[in-house]
Amino acid sequence: MDPRGLTIALACLGAACSLAASAVRRSGGLADGPARWLNLAGYGLCALSLGLFVMRGLWA
Repeated sequence: MDPRGLTIALACLGAACSLAASAVRRSGGLADGPARWLNLAGYGLCALSLGLFVMRGLWA
């Protein structure tokens, strides 16, 4: 996968994780601890995507 596709995929996956954590937490289907970790994983994936985006810009 090219770096652009990887960057977009990581951002989408991170957003999906955070959205899922919020939806599941609101519905009461998941305890606060696991929902928090899912949300943090989403933030981590988005941060990784942002890092790739910045590195790609610096190397262009």
